[in-house]
Amino acid sequence: MRRHTIVPRPDHRQILGQHGVPDNGYWNEAACYELELAQVGQLSRATEELHSMCLAAAHRAVRDDRVAELGIPDWAAAGVVESLEAQPPTLLGHIDLWYDGTGDPRFLAYRAEDLTGLLETSVAQWFWVEQVRPGDDQCNILHRRLVEAWEIGSRKLASDLIHLAWSPDEPTGIDEATIGYLAETAQQAGLHTHRVPITSIGWNGKRFLDADGAPIDTCFKLYPWEWMLDEPYGRLALEHQGTTAWVEPVWKAMLSSPALPALLWELYPDHPNLLPVGPDGRPEVPPLPEFDGCRVVVSSWVVTAGGGRATAAGAGFIEYDGRRPTFVPHFVPKS
Repeated sequence: MRRHTIVPRPDHRQILGQHGVPDNGYWNEAACYELELAQVGQLSRATEELHSMCLAAAHRAVRDDRVAELGIPDWAAAGVVESLEAQPPTLLGHIDLWYDGTGDPRFLAYRAEDLTGLLETSVAQWFWVEQVRPGDDQCNILHRRLVEAWEIGSRKLASDLIHLAWSPDEPTGIDEATIGYLAETAQQAGLHTHRVPITSIGWNGKRFLDADGAPIDTCFKLYPWEWMLDEPYGRLALEHQGTTAWVEPVWKAMLSSPALPALLWELYPDHPNLLPVGPDGRPEVPPLPEFDGCRVVVSSWVVTAGGGRATAAGAGFIEYDGRRPTFVPHFVPKS
C-alpha cells in the first residue's frame, strides 16, 4: 500500500457536480493510494469476518440481556430484540479499519448508520479511476452490490415503493444527494421511490404518512436510531415496526455503539482483526498509520442482503492531516 502525490484534474469540481457529488471539501484528489490485489483480498476477508463477528455480538448481547451495555435504553430493549429476531431488510454500513498494508486490518468502529463517504466511494472515485487511471482497477463494486441488495431485500417488503428520508437541516446538501443516489440504485433494482424530508413525515394515530397523506410501508432514513430513540416519534417507530419497516432497522444501533469493541474482544480474544481492549473496556489503539505526514483510516463498506449475509463492496481512504478529514481515491494496478 503506497501513497502518491498527484496533480488534481483542473475541472474536478465541475466533474463532481456532474455526478451528483456536492463539493463540500471532503473530496481530495491531490493524492491517491495504490493497493495490491492481495491487499484487496485481505481487506475484503477481514471486513466480512468482522461483520459476522459484530452480528454474533449483537445476538450474544440479546441472549445475555446486555443490550443496555450497547447504549440501548431499557424501554427500547424489547423493540430492539424484536427487530434482531425478525431480521428486517438492511442495506449497508461501513467498518473503519486500522490498516497499514503490512499487518492484519484491525477493527476501529462500525458505522452502521453513518453514510459519510458513500458518494465519494461509490461514485466520485469510480469516475476518477476511469479518467485518471483508465488501465487500472479499484476495490469498488459498491454500486452493483447496492442494486443487488435492493433486489434481494424487496422480496421482504410490503410494497415496491420505498420512501427515502433525509434531514433538511444538513447545510452542505450531501445528505440530500446521498438519498438521491440511493433512490437511483433502488430504481435500478425495479423499485419505485419517493424522497421526503424527514420533517415532513407525519403520524395519523395509527401509522406514519408522507406529506401527501400516503402510508409509508418502507423508509430508508439518513437519521440514526441514536437520535430517534431520544425523540417522541422514535417510540412510535419502535412500537409499530410491523406497519413501517425502517432501513436501517433499530437493531443496527447496537453495532454503532462505542462499547462494541469491548464485547468483541470478550467474545473473540486475541483475534487478529481486533485491537486489544484494556481493563477499562477501551481498545488499545496505536497511532493511525502515517503516509507522507497524513494519518489514514480505511473505510470498508459492507452491503447486506438476506439473513444478514454481508459482502465487502468497496474501500475508501480517509486522511487526517491535523485539520479536517478528507477522502482520498485509490487504484489497484491491473498488471
